[in-house]
Amino acid sequence: MRPASSSSGRRQVAAPAASCASLGSPRQRLALLPPLLAALLSAGAVAAAPDLTPRERVAEAAALLSVDPSRAAALAGAAREEARRLRDRSAEAQALSVLATSDVALGKWSEALARSDEGLALLGPGDDPRLAVELRLSRGAGLADLGRFVEAREEIDEATAGSRALAAPDLLARALRSRARLRSRLGDAAEAIRDGIEADEAAARSGDEALAAEVLADLGSLYDDVGEGEAALACFERALPVFERIGAGKSQAAVAHDVARIHLGRGKLDEAAASYRRSLLLSQKAGDESGIAYAELGLASVERRRGRPGGEALGRLRKCLATFERLGDVRMRFTALVEIGRLERERGRPLPALLSLEQALSAASRLGTEDEIALAQRELALTYASAKRWEEAYRSFLGAERHRDLAAESERRRQATELGVRFATQLQRRENELLVRENEVGKLRLAEERARRTLFALAAGAGLLLASLLTAGLLRDRRQRHLLAELARTDELTGLPNRRAALEALEREIHAADRYGGPLSLAILDLDRFKEVNDGLGHAVGDAVLVAFAGLCRTVLRREDLAARWGGEEFLVLLRQTAEPEARGVLERLREGTRAIRLPGADPVAAVTVSAGLTSRRMGELDADGLLRRADVALYAAKAGGRDRVEAAPG
Repeated sequence: MRPASSSSGRRQVAAPAASCASLGSPRQRLALLPPLLAALLSAGAVAAAPDLTPRERVAEAAALLSVDPSRAAALAGAAREEARRLRDRSAEAQALSVLATSDVALGKWSEALARSDEGLALLGPGDDPRLAVELRLSRGAGLADLGRFVEAREEIDEATAGSRALAAPDLLARALRSRARLRSRLGDAAEAIRDGIEADEAAARSGDEALAAEVLADLGSLYDDVGEGEAALACFERALPVFERIGAGKSQAAVAHDVARIHLGRGKLDEAAASYRRSLLLSQKAGDESGIAYAELGLASVERRRGRPGGEALGRLRKCLATFERLGDVRMRFTALVEIGRLERERGRPLPALLSLEQALSAASRLGTEDEIALAQRELALTYASAKRWEEAYRSFLGAERHRDLAAESERRRQATELGVRFATQLQRRENELLVRENEVGKLRLAEERARRTLFALAAGAGLLLASLLTAGLLRDRRQRHLLAELARTDELTGLPNRRAALEALEREIHAADRYGGPLSLAILDLDRFKEVNDGLGHAVGDAVLVAFAGLCRTVLRREDLAARWGGEEFLVLLRQTAEPEARGVLERLREGTRAIRLPGADPVAAVTVSAGLTSRRMGELDADGLLRRADVALYAAKAGGRDRVEAAPG
């Protein structure tokens, strides 16, 4: 079971730092460890001794990174001081790289950024270029978590380009993983998955089994985030035997937990229980207290879903609570307390439930996150109501609503910031492309002028200057017109084409189908009971559902297909060269993926569903209006048939 407010479904191997969302779990961060550092001077894990050189101390620290980042940081700090005393700039840069990497593993993002900057400043022309790539990756991680996304993207892109130039597949895999996580955080799921797939290919070329398994586990998480459960399970199942072969028990247990969580989300309780037990055994074998507690929490959740709120589940939860308290994991302590409260309420024991939920509210206040506070208040309201203490139930309900509104406002600000960053990045990229083209035009003009070597050189130079100024003005004007035209044809919230753009595309596709032959399928999809989501959970949650569904469409559909926002909660899908049976298969994948979308602040089992009306045409049949009418009729039949289904128009 994941933390209540976590945006990622992955169980973390160690207790999560509050600001580690950009780079995932400590297991994922430790997988970024540079092989360069571990191989320095082929020193291996040497014993600490006063006569070790700074480079040997760095190698000793690098060997400890994956086992004890804090100890590695202490050794690297001592190596840095010795290197500074000896004025060995290269050794000091290597020590700073180990320090930055340990800071990333420990979630110390500001320190990672500062040390990466220091290390990059020390590098000279003769230093290993791999070290610069490692430092840029650590710098990108620090920038991302501090909210400086544009700079983080630039650093990670530069590290990616450097890895390609060095033809180093291991470095390339790590750089692409960092970029995939950043893109996922900014909501660009399709591009994140593409980077994840390329990272998987690069890791396979590197021959590093551990890296390949970690990349596969990350790719599975990316698929899971967009509701592609089957693809996620395939990645996890490929990673598990590799972790077993290399003896990575903690990582193996973490992936088994991910598999269990997907099965639990699909309601496959037997499979979920089996995977949770596997994770439990692996965590016990590895001596991982946190992993044991996560697995016990998952097993208790399975028992509760089976309708068995008995003593066994409660015993598991209390063991989890004790472990999280001992480890100082406030977030998971909160999760365990909420689960205990729910279980006690379902057993008809409101007083122990209230005691547990009051402690959960206190833990949520320490975390300072509005979502957790709202959840605790909501559970308290339900428990007070079960005990017929209506005044306390009402007050708790009002508190939950107030904190939920604050959380929604915070989420709106975060989304606005991320959309602004994405727009600024896109605009900067276009500006750079135009500058490059303008520079190429200027160079061609200059070469032509020099070739003439005539008495009219001065006049031609003046003409060239005037032409360059006019060209620049025209290009700027064309760019602005193009940007305005794009914005007029794009839905502001989802980034999909709007109704106007969809109608134009439909007319084009009908014309092409009549000219060249072949089938064309059109579907109108409507999110079921969407008004209840808006009214019950707020428009911010409704907007998040629309954005998530738009991302699902981008993932499922081909590049040549079209998904557009038709209006409100309705979407239009246009499938080229696709007959009705194939089109139905595509819509079924969209329908199944929609059920994996979760509503923030709602019960974890609550699912979003979609109904779809499908129609297809052959050459010379219906026009655009006829197709749309038939799709509307089919959509009405899907709604009347019970929703969450795909209906095709007759004929």
